[in-house]
Amino acid sequence: MKKVDTMRPDDRLDLEESFLEEAAMVCTYASLSEEKLKEIRELEASLGKALLAFSCKDVQIAELGDEELKKVKELEEKLGVPLVAVRK
Repeated sequence: MKKVDTMRPDDRLDLEESFLEEAAMVCTYASLSEEKLKEIRELEASLGKALLAFSCKDVQIAELGDEELKKVKELEEKLGVPLVAVRK
């Protein structure tokens, strides 16, 4: 494999696209204890701003066939939310 700093721009793009097809980070609202929520609320009051707490994890993107992709897109449209297929 070529070192990234010696790659041509087209090679870098191919590498980035390949990585993006394979891995992603998914974030959701964090599940927090009452104590942690209290600390966040105190800081929010002090700042006069709302804070959001997230929990993130790496996932592997699953490949979908044409029919599978069609079903996912239909459900996205029906529910009004984006869906991401990941490997189990």
